[in-house]
Amino acid sequence: MCKTLKLGLLAFVMLGMTFLACDKLGTPTGLTPDNPGKVQASDFYYQTFTIWAGHHTSVGQIQLWNDYHNIYIKYVLDADNNWWLTAANTQVAPTLEGVPQQNGNPQPGQFAYPVRVIDPKVKEFTVTVPIMEPWRTAPYLVLAAHCIVQEWVDGHLVQTQNGWAGDKNFTGNDGATYCEFCCWKCLCLPVYGVTSQLVHADGEIPDQFHVWDVGHGFSIPDDSIYSSMCLDRNIYIYWSVYHPTYLWCSYNPFKPDYAMYNRGTTHLTPYDKMNYLLNKIMYMEHRFPPFTQEHLYQLQHIFWYYREIVTYDGLTEAEKLLVQDAEAHGNGFHPTCGMLTIVLLDNGETVQLTFIIVDP
Repeated sequence: MCKTLKLGLLAFVMLGMTFLACDKLGTPTGLTPDNPGKVQASDFYYQTFTIWAGHHTSVGQIQLWNDYHNIYIKYVLDADNNWWLTAANTQVAPTLEGVPQQNGNPQPGQFAYPVRVIDPKVKEFTVTVPIMEPWRTAPYLVLAAHCIVQEWVDGHLVQTQNGWAGDKNFTGNDGATYCEFCCWKCLCLPVYGVTSQLVHADGEIPDQFHVWDVGHGFSIPDDSIYSSMCLDRNIYIYWSVYHPTYLWCSYNPFKPDYAMYNRGTTHLTPYDKMNYLLNKIMYMEHRFPPFTQEHLYQLQHIFWYYREIVTYDGLTEAEKLLVQDAEAHGNGFHPTCGMLTIVLLDNGETVQLTFIIVDP
């Protein structure tokens, strides 16, 4: 991604640090097609919510994930307790009003996916909910997950309780709870700072960032390595140094001005067109693996063009054709589940702005 700035070389070697900025070409690192930049292709993203029996006893969790067609809701009771699942009633809606209620209390018997009796009692049960087309543009979805759980000790039934998942309360008085979970339209990212480290750099080509301190339940698994690109050509960043970092979805309207606008201007950075090209080259046309140097160079140069770092005349003819394509088809583009998404690494205004390539 970046070149070495040779200032006080001996001191930098002794400190184990290198100062970096995007400038010259290098050799790209390969990604995997299904999970670009992640440590293992088997990494899988869940959102999780606690299941509460009788409002106060934690007995397990709901695990949620989705592909392009379905949302999967898995009821999982803790293996080391005496609670068992005997029924599950599930409702997904774009708003709380889409959950059947009476006087603010949910009516699980009217939910779209009722399973009244699970026989024999089990520890896990999965419900598959087809994704409705209008849900694809919702900023989040509401899940009402109700279950009947029983406590058994030495073969004897001790008690039966209603279980509800989530940390948000319905407006009624029965103590039921629900969940709001992130969709694919904008990634579910932590609102607090994380830690990142540029672990390898070789010229201007996308390289690797290590990201950790993320926590659980987010689109980015904790302690993972991602391929990255540069958005600031002549602003530097330390290599092999821990950076306090904020993560921003490229579509988040609240990101800082130096990420929202091209530096020193009032021109919005066109992340819709940049995401379009990222997916066109790396996903839609299935040009991986391996990613070619040519395509990676093209993307890097075009992203600098969109950040007003290079001029249109500074692009190759092939890059100009891609820009024309993005201008014609990329306006308003938004990645959906399974596509690649730009996630900004914000290390402060005086540090090089970079992004990692995320497959939600």
